[in-house]
Amino acid sequence: MKHIMSLLLAAGLVSTAQAAVFQNGGFESGDFSAATSFDTIYAGNSAITGWTVVGSVDWINQLWQNSEGTRSIDLNGSGYGGMKQTFDTVAGRSYAVSFDLAGNPARQSLKTVNVSAGNFNNAYQFDTAGRNFNNMGWASHSFSFVAQGNSTTLSFISPTNDDNTYWGATLDNVSVAVAPVPEPETYALMGIGLLGLLAARRRKH
Repeated sequence: MKHIMSLLLAAGLVSTAQAAVFQNGGFESGDFSAATSFDTIYAGNSAITGWTVVGSVDWINQLWQNSEGTRSIDLNGSGYGGMKQTFDTVAGRSYAVSFDLAGNPARQSLKTVNVSAGNFNNAYQFDTAGRNFNNMGWASHSFSFVAQGNSTTLSFISPTNDDNTYWGATLDNVSVAVAPVPEPETYALMGIGLLGLLAARRRKH
């Protein structure tokens, strides 16, 4: 029985309890201490549940139209900053990430955020021209990555080579989920399709 369980675990067919699942993607949970509509959080401060702050960020509390809930993040606080979270993964497995992006419209400009996780790294942009606190224009994005180990760090980092020092890209509604695995029927159809292509090529030669 132990041998069978070991084989199943190795094949990823039995899930084990995870000590650090991805959490607080909407930034709703944590110790919000400001009496105003935002709280500047600095590196080393663990006020935002599950997240690690890079540089500094502004934790927004109903200052503007959030994508969902009552809170979101301006990735630039008192200067350039970012957010990252490390969570349990299974090496070689694919995961799907989605997030909503906008920008602090107090400075009308093009905002950029560098996003990375596992084998994925990409820059996303948002133009705040014509936007305001009541019309943020949140845009949804998604991508997938392959985990390189038993934990993965998802990061959203502002570049430091623009003029958006205090008015960065804004982030909300982040989610991470295991990417769906194709059903056996899907593999069978793929196999049939490949066989058809091979047969067609043979007929041509």
